[in-house]
Amino acid sequence: MRYLLDTNIVSELNKHTPNVGVFNWFAEVEDTDLFLSVVTIGEIRKGIEQVRRRNRAGDEQHAARLEQALNALRHEYQGRFLPITEEISEEWGRMCAVYPNHPVDNLLSATAKIHGVTLVTRNVRDVDVHDISCLNPFV
Repeated sequence: MRYLLDTNIVSELNKHTPNVGVFNWFAEVEDTDLFLSVVTIGEIRKGIEQVRRRNRAGDEQHAARLEQALNALRHEYQGRFLPITEEISEEWGRMCAVYPNHPVDNLLSATAKIHGVTLVTRNVRDVDVHDISCLNPFV
């Protein structure tokens, strides 16, 4: 089985003490079965830039650590990033027409649907309305 990881899963795995369910699930899955959307890169970049803009003590060091984690992620998942294609964009538009409140979740759902992979996310409630396979390792 192949899996598309939501950004909330990637973030959880980068914590000092990640959720046990997420950690155990991740340890059991083959690396070659794990994929990321290019959207995840954008979400992580957004987080890094938000930390930098806060301009509080320690933020620059925090942003630097996040930047290192992003670079490691790029290296680790090289060749396993799923792009946003025209077909995915079409499916995303259909999903957003019905469920407009979660555009990023819809984009990940469309990517999972078109590629026939299971979306791994904590936000199952936001995506289980779509005709896709979902997994919440937090439970």
